[in-house]
Amino acid sequence: MVHGTHIQTRAGRDQPSPGSTAASRAQGKAGRDARPPSSTDARRVQGFTLIEVLVVVAIIALLVSILLPSLAAARSRTRSTVCCTHLHTFGQAMQMYAQVYRGVIPRDYEYVKNHTEKNPMLLVPERFSPYLGGPRLPLVPRDLDPPSVTTASDRKIRDQVMARIFIKMDMMQCPSFPPWPGDPFNTDPLVVPESAYDYVVNAFVMDKALLDKNGHRVTDKTNFSKLDKVPLPAKLVYLIDANKTAWPDKFEFRDMFGPAAEEIRHLWWGSDPRMINDNRHDGRANGLFHDGHVESPLIRSVNLGFFTVSSLYDLSAPANRPPRP
Repeated sequence: MVHGTHIQTRAGRDQPSPGSTAASRAQGKAGRDARPPSSTDARRVQGFTLIEVLVVVAIIALLVSILLPSLAAARSRTRSTVCCTHLHTFGQAMQMYAQVYRGVIPRDYEYVKNHTEKNPMLLVPERFSPYLGGPRLPLVPRDLDPPSVTTASDRKIRDQVMARIFIKMDMMQCPSFPPWPGDPFNTDPLVVPESAYDYVVNAFVMDKALLDKNGHRVTDKTNFSKLDKVPLPAKLVYLIDANKTAWPDKFEFRDMFGPAAEEIRHLWWGSDPRMINDNRHDGRANGLFHDGHVESPLIRSVNLGFFTVSSLYDLSAPANRPPRP
């Protein structure tokens, strides 16, 4: 039986009609909407507080401070690895050059002697260029560069021609080589913006027969070496990182030579160092040895024993030893 807006069930209990239920829900929703917003609702509208933002920023700054040194060290190791790879490629070029030229490899360079001596002094990257993906050098025509021309101006022109070529060959450069600091005593303009060739060759005498009666090297007999005649090839450096002061487009100083007391200055502790003595490789020097392998010894551990045999030097003499740390 139906009475008004209620329905009588079998159990005799009253239940609200469907219309009454919908109205109650609508009223409940209207009541909730009319309530003042709680603290949770207010926070959802307003966003983060200043303290919360500062905490997040502090955490990010802490993480960055922890990660940056690691990233810098990783980049440094990567650049050093690339440098070693370039030296390894030089080692392969050295072997190929020796096969073509009866076992001989170049070890010294001087512009004047390059044209006036029977045994010319040839620049290592100049001779190895075809084996490193570059052109066959020199490109300077002999009629523009005759043997009778030996002035400093002619040498500069010749080296600058090669510098323009070397700067385009990745194998010639170490990615960690520092920017050139400049030379206050020389105002010649550069033809390349940075160092075009970043290594220096070992031109020390390794054979006592190549010394004169005064114990100095005979220069026109040390321009080349027979690769299979090099004593201790696994212990003697062929190429090593050049000093950061090396002129970018002049290659006359890309060698280290001796013996003579004043020529010890070419090593890292000398008065005129030609090899690396900075921290570009975290205190190490990358070097190619005559057997073709590459090592990265600590700079402070490098002594004359890396460049010549002990029978030619008194390695225990104070003048021939690096300073103590």
